[in-house]
Amino acid sequence: MGLHRWMIVVAMVAAIPARAESVGEIFRRVADSVVVIRTSEREAPDRPGVVATAEAGLGSGVLIDKDRVLTAAHVVQVADTISCSSRAGRRFRPGSSRRSRPPTSR
Repeated sequence: MGLHRWMIVVAMVAAIPARAESVGEIFRRVADSVVVIRTSEREAPDRPGVVATAEAGLGSGVLIDKDRVLTAAHVVQVADTISCSSRAGRRFRPGSSRRSRPPTSR
C-alpha cells in the first residue's frame, strides 16, 4: 500500500459516519483532502569539528479549506523546512501556524 493511501486510510477513521460504508467509498470521499507533510530538521553538533546532520520527518494533514492544512503539532514543531503536497500533486507553502494549548486548571 502506497504512503498516500496508507495515510488516507488512517485519516478515514475519523470520517466514518453512522451509516455503514465500504472502505473504498470512504477513501474516495476523503482522499483529496489528505496531504503528505515532509519536514527536515538540522541538528547542530555539540562538539567543534563535528558536521551538522539533517533528519527527515514525515506526517499527514487535512485540508480545512482551499489553502490551509491542519496537522498535529508534533509533525512540524521542530522542523526547519516543511513541504506539503496533495495526492493530486498540488503543493502548499508553509504559512503561519496557530497553536492550541490544553486548558490549565484553575
